[in-house]
Amino acid sequence: MSPIELVEILRQESPEFLGKVPDKRAALIIRAALARLAQEIRTCNEGVVKVQALGNFRIRNIEKVQDGQKAVLKNVMFNAAKPGIKKSA
Repeated sequence: MSPIELVEILRQESPEFLGKVPDKRAALIIRAALARLAQEIRTCNEGVVKVQALGNFRIRNIEKVQDGQKAVLKNVMFNAAKPGIKKSA
């Protein structure tokens, strides 16, 4: 899914959410946020990167023997957040 596709979905589901922000600008904001998230995951050696409403990225280093040499590989697992429960009025 591309950032512009996300913008289109947001416009359809909640037109007032983005207001008068042009689609290209909104897509740029989404792209920048995703790039920052990717950078955070890349720079984290081990641990958890938590993203509210999206889920957790668990990062581990795994030692593996490749071609007779020990190599350290980064393993990133994603666990999606559980959907929020809406309270009825």
